[in-house]
Amino acid sequence: MLKLIKKYNQFFDLCNAKNLPEKVLFGFMLTLPHIITCLILMVIFPLKWIGIIIVGLILPDLSYFIYIFTNPILKSKKNFNLDCINKHRKKIAHLITFIVIIFLLMNGEYVLFFAGAIHLLLDMVGF
Repeated sequence: MLKLIKKYNQFFDLCNAKNLPEKVLFGFMLTLPHIITCLILMVIFPLKWIGIIIVGLILPDLSYFIYIFTNPILKSKKNFNLDCINKHRKKIAHLITFIVIIFLLMNGEYVLFFAGAIHLLLDMVGF
C-alpha cells in the first residue's frame, strides 16, 4: 500500500509540473484523498460542513500550495532570507493544524477534531 502511495505522489509531484494547468491538476490529485474524506464527513455531519472544509482541507495545505504557485514569482524578486521558512512551510502549517485540533478537542468539537486528525494522518501515511 505504501509503495502505491509513493508512486501516486511521484507521478503527481508538483515540482515536475511544467505549466499552470499541470500544477492545478497535480495539486488537485494530491488533495483528492483529503477531499474524499472531507466529503464523507460532510455527508455524515452536514451541519458542520464549513468547519470540516476549513480544518480538514484548507488550513493544513493552503499556505503550502500558495507557496508552490508563487515560488517562481518570488524567485525573481528579493525574498529577504525567507528561504528557511519557505522550506519548512508545510511542517509549520501542519504544526498549526495540530495545535488547532487540540483546542477543538478540548472544546468538544469532535467532528472538526476528527477532520483535522484525518488530514494529518493521511499526510503521515504519505499523501
